[in-house]
Amino acid sequence: MELVKYHLGWKLALNLKLSQGGFHPTTLVYFRQRLIEKGKADMAMRAVLAALQKEGLLPKRRGS
Repeated sequence: MELVKYHLGWKLALNLKLSQGGFHPTTLVYFRQRLIEKGKADMAMRAVLAALQKEGLLPKRRGS
């Protein structure tokens, strides 16, 4: 959350306006709670992992 205020890369990644100061810390808490309640707690991590693998930044796991 603090990085969003000061780091241009995070603003670009989150599609925020450069003048935007950030967001309230409870935003992430409530978002995480909704994911847990819906049984989707690992959904965001799987999406990030798939994107990193697609871009060749992480190797795909073998087996499982």
